[in-house]
Amino acid sequence: MSVTPESVAASALRDWLLLKLPAKTLALNNARNASITMPFAGPYEFVGGVLERVKFYDGLGDPGTDVIFGLGVQTATATAGDINTVYPGMASVDAADRLVITAADFPIEGTMSYVAMGPGSVNSALSVFGLDDLVASNTRAFITAPGPKNILDGWPVVPDFTRGMTVIIGDRLSEPAAQGNRLDINNVTLDLAIMGAERNTSKHRDREHIQSCVRAVREVLQTDEGRQLGRQSYGDVMFVQELSCRISGIPFSFKRTPSPNELFDIASMTLMVRVFERPDQT
Repeated sequence: MSVTPESVAASALRDWLLLKLPAKTLALNNARNASITMPFAGPYEFVGGVLERVKFYDGLGDPGTDVIFGLGVQTATATAGDINTVYPGMASVDAADRLVITAADFPIEGTMSYVAMGPGSVNSALSVFGLDDLVASNTRAFITAPGPKNILDGWPVVPDFTRGMTVIIGDRLSEPAAQGNRLDINNVTLDLAIMGAERNTSKHRDREHIQSCVRAVREVLQTDEGRQLGRQSYGDVMFVQELSCRISGIPFSFKRTPSPNELFDIASMTLMVRVFERPDQT
């Protein structure tokens, strides 16, 4: 009979995440430039002497620079061109013809990606884009790949958030799929908690940071080798399948656990790991 499917599944998953998450989080960070998408689609109408200027900020140390828009009605593409004359490459237009502004830099360790737009020195044009008269901003904090102390088999008494991203392998449930004299196959269901500590979190939080943590885990499991956790010489992992994922959005909820708080965001993922064992080896 099969005697170690739960251990095989949990150990193989932990080893695979430790091996693959550093490169994956680095690749995701390099594409996580902060951006703002306008609520209103183009064309945009600028009225001389009333609405014609917006101040843009590219990076936390940028004092901001006014952009003066051409008067009258102009397309989103032309509006992006006005911005790009001052901040090359900052502005673009999405498929819905909405203006998008994007920070030039992606987050690196110790520095966030930041982009903002606020009222011009005179005649603010923020309302043309569907924004109020306050500064609209967005940040992206760096995601640090979890180290050995941050990918845990079982919940610790006090989680260590110093690395920024923590993965905890929780409850597991094994169910025999096939048993015989020469092979045993078990489906092991694993509960996975993914936590992302985001420093300098703003009051108006979004789910991008924890979603990127989830994406990193998900992508290292969806490669060909990831589907089998790199294979195991003893107790082969035949297949890995994601069954569900909940990204928590309601803080301090008694109905939904776990819940995010001011220290970290959290997601709950459930995996099914199919484990093959030979009875003569167990």
